Amino acid sequence: MRKVTALTLLLGVGWLVLVAITLRGTVEMGLVTGLYTFVGDFAHPWRAQFHSDLSLNVFLIALWLLYRARSWQVGLLWGLLALMAGALFTLPYVVIAMIRAKGDWRVLLLGRQARMSAPLES
Repeated sequence: MRKVTALTLLLGVGWLVLVAITLRGTVEMGLVTGLYTFVGDFAHPWRAQFHSDLSLNVFLIALWLLYRARSWQVGLLWGLLALMAGALFTLPYVVIAMIRAKGDWRVLLLGRQARMSAPLES
């Protein structure tokens, strides 16, 4: 349980840092300028690589949220929130899921699917 607590703390600190960075960017440049910057970055090869890699990872997380949700409608909502808000949504989601799983990593990873799957071998 101690590892889960440390990870929860780490995710919480990461989320607070991300909120501060997001607020700074929003105050200094606005949301629309941020969107133009994101799209414009695709003209630069390494920025395009970074944004493509990040986008594919966020899409994978959205699929995981859809898979582990209690229903496909809720999963679709969680997935869309992950796609739109990124870690601003997924970090609190994972912390809440960790608390609800009570240290059971199988429940954390599989969500509702954990009831239907065989226990993991140690």
